[in-house]
Amino acid sequence: MKLKLYLLGFILAAFSLQSCDDDDDQWITPPDAVTRAFQDKYPGETPYEWEIDYGYYKAEYRSGNVNYEAWFQPDGTWVRTECDYYSTLPQPVQDYLAANYAGYRTEDVEWVETPQGNYFLIELERPGTPDVHLRIAEDGTLVQ
Repeated sequence: MKLKLYLLGFILAAFSLQSCDDDDDQWITPPDAVTRAFQDKYPGETPYEWEIDYGYYKAEYRSGNVNYEAWFQPDGTWVRTECDYYSTLPQPVQDYLAANYAGYRTEDVEWVETPQGNYFLIELERPGTPDVHLRIAEDGTLVQ
């Protein structure tokens, strides 16, 4: 009887762990135009993974000690590149946050480069309120 209970417990545990995976990205080989665009933009870098994410081809690669994600349209047009940001935010960004989001804690910061301009993607949280996601340029201006 104990063996049956252990077996049932094992099966339930295995099933519950399998159902926790919420990664719906697809691992793929990108079209030649996307591969060439990546190589042109980041010569010498090699993606360790390609995915389709929200209709874009996303190359994940590491340069130095930093992980990057470079996003491309199916025709090879570069959309953006992002990475986690661990340094001190520029003073204008700190000033904007202090003036407009006092009492919030910075949960996550990413540096995002786009053809239209670069910005910090900042996630703020405060107990009892919804998280806030901001795009702020280095000069402290809000990016829409």
